[in-house]
Amino acid sequence: MNEPINIGIIPEPVKSIPEHEHILWEVVYYTHGEGTLKVGDSEYSFKPKVIIFQPPEVSHSESSQLGFKNVFYLFKTTRDLGTDIIKFSDNESGDFFTILMLIYKEFRLRQANWKSIVDRLTDVLFEYMLSWSTNSKKNQFVEQFERVLASNVSNSYFRIHEAMKDIPLSTFHFRNLFKKETGKTPLDYLTEKRIFLSMQILGNSMYVSKTIREVADLVGFEDPYYFSRVFRKVTGKSPTEWKSASNKLPDLVIRCVFWTPEKPKEGDIVSFCVTVANIGIAATPDGTVLGVGFYLDDNQQSAICWSDYHIRPLAPGKSIVLKSNGSQNGSVGWIAQKGVHRVTAFVDDAFRISEDDRDNNRFIATIKVYDK
Repeated sequence: MNEPINIGIIPEPVKSIPEHEHILWEVVYYTHGEGTLKVGDSEYSFKPKVIIFQPPEVSHSESSQLGFKNVFYLFKTTRDLGTDIIKFSDNESGDFFTILMLIYKEFRLRQANWKSIVDRLTDVLFEYMLSWSTNSKKNQFVEQFERVLASNVSNSYFRIHEAMKDIPLSTFHFRNLFKKETGKTPLDYLTEKRIFLSMQILGNSMYVSKTIREVADLVGFEDPYYFSRVFRKVTGKSPTEWKSASNKLPDLVIRCVFWTPEKPKEGDIVSFCVTVANIGIAATPDGTVLGVGFYLDDNQQSAICWSDYHIRPLAPGKSIVLKSNGSQNGSVGWIAQKGVHRVTAFVDDAFRISEDDRDNNRFIATIKVYDK
């Protein structure tokens, strides 16, 4: 069990930090500059990507001629990490830093289930520490296959059993060897990398317009529903919840569609209404149209009518009824055509509002138009 106490970033270069000590374990990740960490009579050089685990109640100081920056993480743990300084370096892709920044984000946001998430992420840091701080070299085939897995994180067509055919060992023996040296089966290893990549994508505002289906595809999952199940198992949150907590965006859904007249006849002007709810954690922006388009049958390109008059914020957890106020024919609704039709209501069909998930913006209803 791990309990986070504090995590912070030195944002601007400093040339020295005077001697001090903590009553907790501390992880320091150096991001900028070179210098020396002095612990008692021992000195440890540091540079970018160097990681140092420091035990409790050990006096230490840092110095650098040109200045340095780092990320520091203080925590309690029930693990027996010994009493020695542990020094090692991050890998080329910066996996340790990625996990540390996820801990930083969760610690600062403190959304639902954050302590459990930080606990699990801290365990991942420990596994990296145990793996990278050892002097024993991995089996060459294990290292080779780790590179293969890392290079296929986004490849949904990649098949582990096919890739293992290039390893000159029996599948059974190699799978056991891989797990012995990495602590994971090849599938678990690849899945973990894919989930951590998806956590980065979902938490990055540059990808805010990506749907969960698109994110799943970016990280090598063919089935978005399976991706969501695995994501929740690893993080304790659904992809949408993670994205919402990271980006703090609204998420618009349509609860129901209704119309007047209730039983339209051919030639009637049908006015549509919808109940729109915001299930996200941020309000829709003030002054931006919260619009709805209504589409008929197989024509999903051109709305038969629309609602585009509401511009006030819709707060999280609130809902509103919106009524059509414009159409292709210049009226406030649709000129009814005899028969049974599918009406698709699409909230924010003009893509004016950034949302957590656009896969849930449509609602389909069936309308019957009678003879005159």
